[in-house]
Amino acid sequence: MNLYKISQTINQNWDTFDSAVVIAKSAYEASKIIPSFDGGVGENGDYGCWSRPENVKVELIGVVDSEYLANMQDKVNVISSFNAG
Repeated sequence: MNLYKISQTINQNWDTFDSAVVIAKSAYEASKIIPSFDGGVGENGDYGCWSRPENVKVELIGVVDSEYLANMQDKVNVISSFNAG
């Protein structure tokens, strides 16, 4: 599994995420993740606080080792930046 930084500049209102570090198999999979406070959700989530996958910038930043992955307990959102309003 890979570690990606995902970011978006489309939705910059209050109570939105602007970026996150996520775990995914591919850049395409990472672009579909919607950051959340409880571990991240897939493409079928609410775009009110994020942006559609086609507007998400994805950057590979590393590889996740198996021990860290096991500790994540199926969560995909490592850390995120939220603009509270």
